[in-house]
Amino acid sequence: MRTIRLLICASVLFPSVACAGLAQEDISRVISGLDLERTRSEAHARCVHDVPAAIEWLRDPVIEQYCVVRHGAPRKVGLFLGVRLSLELEQAGKAVQSSVIDALVDAQEATDEAPARP
Repeated sequence: MRTIRLLICASVLFPSVACAGLAQEDISRVISGLDLERTRSEAHARCVHDVPAAIEWLRDPVIEQYCVVRHGAPRKVGLFLGVRLSLELEQAGKAVQSSVIDALVDAQEATDEAPARP
């Protein structure tokens, strides 16, 4: 429920940010802007630890990149981009990938810990 409220607030406050198709581009920008490439293997391990089913989807470039952002970016950024990405995938007819992202967002939302900083 909290995730839905986050998305609604973001859509109202920043309507151009919530447009479909932009989350994947934003994820790439966050990865390069925060230089998160070096944390890729740690990010994958953390995603698999939090959501064991994610191991089957780490070959999917979208889910793989989201794991990197989720692990290295500020928590709010990871949650926001995850919600947007899930909606984009759902709208594109990729329900399984969307559900994996939802599970990763839910797992991150359930923890109060901040992402590990390199």
